Amino acid sequence: MPNWINSIALSDILSVGLASLNDDALYRNLDELHPKRGMIETLLAEKEKNLFSLDDTIYLYDLTSTYFEGMCLSNPQAKHGYSRDERFDCKQVLVGLVIDRDGFPKAHEIFSGERKDSTTLTEMLDILEKRVGKRKGATVVVDRGMAFENNISEIKKKGYHYIVATRQAERNQYLDEFEKGRFHELLRNTSWLTAKDTLKTHQVAIVILLTASGEILKIRKGVNAEPEHLEIYKNLSIPSQVMKPIKTWHSSNIVTERTRKLP
Repeated sequence: MPNWINSIALSDILSVGLASLNDDALYRNLDELHPKRGMIETLLAEKEKNLFSLDDTIYLYDLTSTYFEGMCLSNPQAKHGYSRDERFDCKQVLVGLVIDRDGFPKAHEIFSGERKDSTTLTEMLDILEKRVGKRKGATVVVDRGMAFENNISEIKKKGYHYIVATRQAERNQYLDEFEKGRFHELLRNTSWLTAKDTLKTHQVAIVILLTASGEILKIRKGVNAEPEHLEIYKNLSIPSQVMKPIKTWHSSNIVTERTRKLP
């Protein structure tokens, strides 16, 4: 963290020297920030939403756990519970986090280490609404560890839609209908970051050559678009012949375009 802080303009903005900052100092000050976490998350969420035009119609909620070495006598939330790290000998706490579809955090909370994931959902939805407000018709996404009837009923009661992963035993009852084609494929709205990363693999090389006759030849060579590339081009209304040249100059594997003559 100190290395990152000293790589940005925070020192200049605050007019404070941060060269001697260390991790221990930051950890100690977390005790001061913790009581104000609600206000901090509210302000950050509003700022990020306006700055990046974020979509707040989808909330993804999940938990993890972190364990402690020692007795943790001063931490009342440190309890023995299900350990994702397989350290059942250590006390732990649960960390719940809600993010939006672009990966921006909306709210987090610390829960006692002995709690089951499924018991935290209602409390987390209340915290989320208090800190960032409530978007009518938003969708809550949770994993199968929270996909119980009481949680689903609570999500609907609060006016949210939901997406959950079901257990295999629950999915079996729909197998016949699925095989008969009674389910409809959902179109996935790909984020721009995902599309950008995917299209990076569609390799294109452009070489510009000056001929003896004074012409400029632009040679464009690209690999054939993969299905995932074509799907993105289709969603963005880009012609499928995106790599097709205006005029073919050479009948080999290299495709070229004759553009213009030098004055």
